[in-house]
Amino acid sequence: MRFGLFGSAQARQGGPDVDSGAGFREFVENNVVLDQYASVAQIRERIAIFKEAVQARGRVFDPMSVGVTRSINIVTTPADLERARANRVAGRRRIDRLAERPDGPGANRAHLSDEEICASALYGTPDEVAVMMQALRGAGAEYVLLNSAGGRPTLRQFARELMPAFCDATAVTAVT
Repeated sequence: MRFGLFGSAQARQGGPDVDSGAGFREFVENNVVLDQYASVAQIRERIAIFKEAVQARGRVFDPMSVGVTRSINIVTTPADLERARANRVAGRRRIDRLAERPDGPGANRAHLSDEEICASALYGTPDEVAVMMQALRGAGAEYVLLNSAGGRPTLRQFARELMPAFCDATAVTAVT
């Protein structure tokens, strides 16, 4: 697996600059970024659809051309986990209210339960997050873009304790 962070630093790493949008159109013409609220089953299905479309054009599918976005927060106590989940749900509900049209919710907006919102996040202890990362890998995700709700401490712990287990060279080869 390969990991990226949302923001301008990503552009310097060869990905799109999602802060300014620079290069984003060219990036998405040959790649796909899957939303951070999609379930593992949806990720699996969407990767298969994209792979089929790529191969139908006579191209070789590269799993690194699919970016799966996820929020990450490594916690140590059940209370911290509950607080992190409550904050995630509250954030999504704020976004939902902002996206609501004067005549009601938009047809293209997914109305997710609190459980669905929390299930799509990488929140938990390092061992729990590792299981979630393995599920994403099992669904075909090899490029994960992280948004750290836990800030720098979470990113440091992730880099130290989890990243090495998911950064093997065999996981990033092109698949036909």
